[in-house]
Amino acid sequence: MSLGNALSHLTMLPFPSKKGIPLLHSVHYFPLIGAAMGSLAVLFFLWMRHMFPEPVACLLTVAALELLSGGGPLRGVAEWAQGRRTIPGHGFDSGFTLNLRGFVFPVLLVGLKMASLVMMPPEWRTHAVFVLPVIGHSAQTLAFVLSAFRFENPAARDLVTSRRCVRAGFWSATLMLLLFLFPWRAAVPALLLFAAIAVWGLRLLNMRSNGLTLQTVSFQSEFSEAAVMVLLVGMSRIV
Repeated sequence: MSLGNALSHLTMLPFPSKKGIPLLHSVHYFPLIGAAMGSLAVLFFLWMRHMFPEPVACLLTVAALELLSGGGPLRGVAEWAQGRRTIPGHGFDSGFTLNLRGFVFPVLLVGLKMASLVMMPPEWRTHAVFVLPVIGHSAQTLAFVLSAFRFENPAARDLVTSRRCVRAGFWSATLMLLLFLFPWRAAVPALLLFAAIAVWGLRLLNMRSNGLTLQTVSFQSEFSEAAVMVLLVGMSRIV
């Protein structure tokens, strides 16, 4: 059921989940689900660009990825901006009311991803669509793995979880090498930027929130995607 829990948490797809299993027991699936979503996004992008101008296909693809994720990361960013805190694995609290600050942050990050994809060289776009959810899901994975000691649930520290966290870290590191689909002069800075966000950015966010929260994980995911896409656009003007 750990795969069902991962799919239920990361996507809008109606997969069964079992609440008695800690979310950390599913964390090793997160990067693989990102790769699967990237594959679907490429097919969707290729389909859309046969029907619409390519910039429109770029916008629709980013929107489709957000829709496939169920809007959870965007809500998490909005709640993060408004200072709300929820323990990961427990779901969002009810009674959330969006304000201007909570609206601006997710719109800005999605807008940066859309604009970056449009501004990217045409020959880079398919690669960017593929790696976009890989970046976000790897960021989420590392947020859980590197902050596992902050969880209150004793089950989060068992041997099974430790092994799956190691496996999750391995899959994240391996799949992030997909950035080398781009020229190495762009891939290396992008990989270093991702590593900085995944490690130092996470540390700062955890300090700000006094521990890992669902909102921190969401912001880490969306910000990593946007930042790497913006960097790739910049590097495309140099390489």
